Amino acid sequence: MWTSRKLLFGLFFMACGSTAESDVVEVYAYVGGEAKVSCSYPVGYESYEKYLCAKNCGDDDILVTTTQGTANRYSSNDHVQMLIFTVTISNVQSSDAGKYWCGVSKNGKDIYTEVTVHVQSDECCDSVRTIQGYEGNSVFVSCPHQNEFVNSFQYMCNGSQPSACLKQALVTTNTRQNGQFRVVEPQGEFTVELTGVTHQDAGSYLCGIQRSNNFDVFSRVDLTVKEWCCVASHDVKGFLGQSVTLQCPYPAEHRSNTKFLCKGDRQNTCQTVVTGAASTDRFRLQDSSSSFSVTITGLRRADTGTYWCGSDSQWTPGKYYTRLHLTLGYLKVSTVSPTMTSITNGSQSTPNKDTAISRTVLYGVPGLLLILVVVTSVIVFKSCLRTKENEGKNKISSAKEELSVNVIYRNEEVVVSSTVKGCCRDDEDVNLYEDFSNEQIYANC
Repeated sequence: MWTSRKLLFGLFFMACGSTAESDVVEVYAYVGGEAKVSCSYPVGYESYEKYLCAKNCGDDDILVTTTQGTANRYSSNDHVQMLIFTVTISNVQSSDAGKYWCGVSKNGKDIYTEVTVHVQSDECCDSVRTIQGYEGNSVFVSCPHQNEFVNSFQYMCNGSQPSACLKQALVTTNTRQNGQFRVVEPQGEFTVELTGVTHQDAGSYLCGIQRSNNFDVFSRVDLTVKEWCCVASHDVKGFLGQSVTLQCPYPAEHRSNTKFLCKGDRQNTCQTVVTGAASTDRFRLQDSSSSFSVTITGLRRADTGTYWCGSDSQWTPGKYYTRLHLTLGYLKVSTVSPTMTSITNGSQSTPNKDTAISRTVLYGVPGLLLILVVVTSVIVFKSCLRTKENEGKNKISSAKEELSVNVIYRNEEVVVSSTVKGCCRDDEDVNLYEDFSNEQIYANC
């Protein structure tokens, strides 16, 4: 059967010559990828068997048929609704490049469609451009192209494999924004801006230009990312409620540039605090010939953190910025002797009048308070002592008075008794006289 087809195939090309160029199906594939061979056929052949063959389509040249479905690296699919027969070649090799035929089996002469498979290495590119970005900044990736591709569909992907680039495209001429990737086209070029660059963004990028009848055109860019740096980093100490001055040097060529101070851990997220000659309630910027300063008054806890000052608002990496770390503490009052002198800039100075008064108050008031407490304590103590003495004297006086009364009463008894006894002739009991009147008593004496 296949031998007769081979003879008919040879007679067909002897009679008709080679297939017209417009009838040739061109297929482009990358090594390791897939090649899809799609051939159309006329209406009425939906139920007929289709096949893909190579070379002269002999018995050994048939690669796969719709009856088989799958054979080795070839798989077939007949889309009868669209009248298209498709064969997919997986894991394409360089040896797969060449001419093939799509055939439709029928009585007599089969229907053939010529196919040319082009295979290319899945690597890019012979020339590679290298660009450098700084962490936190933006970087622009330009995709050069010839004028003939100005209106072509373009895209960019991460990596270096052309076969997967379109499927993994980050942005295209149709999809112009995707996260940190944004398409810009200065002077008609396809350029992609990558904002907020990090070390993870380093690597290879492909710019692709789609072509319908050939391999897409690619250019490769390798991106390296470095840490954004500044001139120097300083630690500054301030005190709550006080003032602090930040110094920011700049090169002479930036004398006319706008100076600024901003706050933030990273320069790309830094929020401007003061700029130019303008000042705020607590931030005052003063410019000189080679540096400018920013004075912060009434320091608060919220003022702690990282500050950046510079003379280039474009944040160009280099030597035009200073990073400052501000920390705050409490101002401590130190004790100084009133007779103590201080040395400032090599010269001796004595306390002024205000200082003397302050020290007098500082040391005099506590002493006076101490004396007052001692005197008050002594007075209270003496008062208590006197009260106790008076109480004792009162007790003694009362006792003496009671004793004196007792003695008087006793003496009176003695006198009376003696008088009675002395007035009588006989020492008889006093009770004997209870029956006599006074006259009788005196008459007998």
